[in-house]
Amino acid sequence: MAESLEKIHQQMELHNVLDGIGDGIILTGRKGKVLYINGAARRILACEDRPAVGEDFSALCPVQHLPTHRRLPDPVLRSMSCRWPSWGPGRRKPVFSA
Repeated sequence: MAESLEKIHQQMELHNVLDGIGDGIILTGRKGKVLYINGAARRILACEDRPAVGEDFSALCPVQHLPTHRRLPDPVLRSMSCRWPSWGPGRRKPVFSA
């Protein structure tokens, strides 16, 4: 019981820290479902009036090629489908390309 209370306390502290950051932060699971979205991201995406947790990232934040307005593949799902990280040292290719 004490361990579960400690875990809840740590999660609350993390949410307080993330909510206080001025940049938009969205955490997703491996299948692209939103697990957490902070207030700044809600304001940026104009989704303050609906629950975004549980939605697909691609529905919440569709990515498109600006010159052609063509919808691009979901970067979350694309990066999760790789066997290696799409970021970090030694990576020179972008996560996705137009």
